[in-house]
Amino acid sequence: MQQLHERQEQGLFEAGRGPNGYRDYDEDAVVTVRQVRALLDAGLSTEVIRVVLPCARGEAPEFDMCVDLRAVLGRELAATDERIDKLRRSRGTLAGYLSPSPGSSS
Repeated sequence: MQQLHERQEQGLFEAGRGPNGYRDYDEDAVVTVRQVRALLDAGLSTEVIRVVLPCARGEAPEFDMCVDLRAVLGRELAATDERIDKLRRSRGTLAGYLSPSPGSSS
């Protein structure tokens, strides 16, 4: 239930209010939370998820190619590739620091 409340606060879906003032989530809220979790696991920010979520269907999710969806996901993929490249370079540098140089006594 806490996750539903957090996702609502981030503007990812809406909940109604019952007569008692409690939030009232419909059946689709569970699917939406699963979609959001899958998209977060894919590395997307909540801002990007807010853009692509209307195009998502199913819990996995799968996507209908809505307007600009391919461009948004393409930019995210390119940004992820850049982060991977930077991490590989950083790893190589760190590994080099740990490798003994020829002639050293380590």
